[in-house]
Amino acid sequence: LLTLAQTEMEANRLNEALTLYQDLAATATDPKVLAEATVSAAVLLGELKRPEESSALFEKALSLGETSPEKRGIALVGVVQALYDKGDYNA
Repeated sequence: LLTLAQTEMEANRLNEALTLYQDLAATATDPKVLAEATVSAAVLLGELKRPEESSALFEKALSLGETSPEKRGIALVGVVQALYDKGDYNA
């Protein structure tokens, strides 16, 4: 499913990719796949201007011990971007 989601992304079928990533983020049993899918779903939600949902998934990714340092960096920037998109400048 992760490979299929990545293929959908490359083909610019964002909604299809998002559905697959969200399914994986909710059901994956492999911790690394879970972390990868969670960050990818959050990034897509951010691109689709859904900051509330993206922020929640970025926070989830940051709480997972298996999230790689590179993906943690993406998640931290994503949280800041989501706060900005929501207009929460004080946070």
